[in-house]
Amino acid sequence: MLDRAGNDLLSICDVTGRSYQSAQLIMKHYRARNSARADAAIDRLVDFIGRGGGV
Repeated sequence: MLDRAGNDLLSICDVTGRSYQSAQLIMKHYRARNSARADAAIDRLVDFIGRGGGV
């Protein structure tokens, strides 16, 4: 979420305490390739949970 909020990698490291190398690896694997599509997916998940889904 720090990345999606527009923070640079060094700032993310300052907040999380991770090394730059570790943060780069994490970002490589978890950064959304298409942020609009990822945001839409999260919105759908929130709606699903709000309707009592998954319980």
